[in-house]
Amino acid sequence: MAKQLDEADETLAKRLCAYARRGLDDEAIAKALGVSKTVFLRRVRKSEALQKALEQGREMECCLVEEALLQKALEGNTTACVFWLKNRLPNIWREKPQPQQEEPGDEALIQALDNACASIWQKPMGGEGKDGQENDGQREEENGDYLV
Repeated sequence: MAKQLDEADETLAKRLCAYARRGLDDEAIAKALGVSKTVFLRRVRKSEALQKALEQGREMECCLVEEALLQKALEGNTTACVFWLKNRLPNIWREKPQPQQEEPGDEALIQALDNACASIWQKPMGGEGKDGQENDGQREEENGDYLV
């Protein structure tokens, strides 16, 4: 038979914080306290102090893991480096970069660049040929070279 959570909130809060800091989830904490998960969650929902204790414990756990990950990254563990960078600098290191938002007015610049590129690619490449005569960019039949 499962016992009810009858400890004082302060003592219980300390235990919950410690369990959460060790990485126990709600079900494991309930089992450690000798109650069902349902009873445990109902008791936690009723007490802001218990909710805060769980949150603090889990934050400490995350900090410990974060410190360990950072240490591995600083030691040269490339997997840890990649993981750290993807999570700390996602705008730079994500695998699928998000397209950047265009600024107002960029449309005109983009259109001008598109037009300039299009006109460059449509014009024949002029210049002098090997014989010193003007070339219209057509292929020279003798050797198959394009003249610039």
